[in-house]
Amino acid sequence: MTKLGISTYRKIKRKEFFNTAKAFYPGGFDPVMNRREAQLILGVREGVTPDKIREAHRRIMIANHPDAGKD
Repeated sequence: MTKLGISTYRKIKRKEFFNTAKAFYPGGFDPVMNRREAQLILGVREGVTPDKIREAHRRIMIANHPDAGKD
């Protein structure tokens, strides 16, 4: 077994492999977005660094990009 196979197996066993899509905020938005709602959508806590916010935003943008999964 390769290192990738072992690490994937461990993630599946800890159920980390499938949790990425469930972690997103399901909705129910206010007419004007506030800071709390933005944090829920991005899946970050209050007071995180701007780098963590950018990383969370990038992850969501990649997951929802229209060309994702196409050749």
